[in-house]
Amino acid sequence: MAEINHVLNDGKPGGLKPFRADFHVNNADELKDNVKNALSLGLPVFTQALDEPDDKRAVICGSSPSLELLRGSDVRIYAANRAQDYLIDRGIIPDYTVLFDAIDETAKVFQPHKEVVYLVASQCSPLVFDVLTGYNVRIWHGWNGNYIHDLTDQQIIYGGCSCPLRAIYLAYLNGCRDFELYGMDSSFETRQHVGNEETYRPLSIMCAGREFTTSTQLAQQAQDFTVIHQRLGDCTFVAHGDGLLPYICDILNKESNK
Repeated sequence: MAEINHVLNDGKPGGLKPFRADFHVNNADELKDNVKNALSLGLPVFTQALDEPDDKRAVICGSSPSLELLRGSDVRIYAANRAQDYLIDRGIIPDYTVLFDAIDETAKVFQPHKEVVYLVASQCSPLVFDVLTGYNVRIWHGWNGNYIHDLTDQQIIYGGCSCPLRAIYLAYLNGCRDFELYGMDSSFETRQHVGNEETYRPLSIMCAGREFTTSTQLAQQAQDFTVIHQRLGDCTFVAHGDGLLPYICDILNKESNK
């Protein structure tokens, strides 16, 4: 574990830094305005009180190449962002689609579907809620700065830099304790991420004796997963694929079984 954390932090205080100067990061005022808009819509809030406890395996779907490996039945599927349309195009309708990113472009990465429940972070752009008018939407509050405490006393979901990581906590809140992760490689193969035409600045790292090509954002996702794995000690995790995060998950599973 120490070796994993040291490598992913690159030995520098404060951990990994954003890697794309052209990527818009919403400032606090924008985030506040988004949350205020979401609260004004009168939408139900996703809490355990609204859902029967769920004892099915939770399948968390990101948009990395290992999403192609998705198999299984009698599971509860949580698709993050653009993973939804990839699944639907292949005849798999997720139970939930989780949306977290506050940028306007989030409204363009999926097509609404009547059979899907949309778990939308209150910090999401008003454009996302406009697209989802008339669909089954529940909001949730994701911590992205202390400002959120000034706007609501409802439950706040912590945990992780990415939408798939927050989906783990939402599924946990919904009663799931056994998780399978697809499309959460956190590193690159020759194949492109599902539906993702953005370019990433490559970064080569060594993790527990193995070299991976990744980016700072994807490596941060892998690092944050190590914290989730430790905190949710009553859960099981299987991460599919041959990327950085599945490699780390396998190491953590072996350590916890000692």
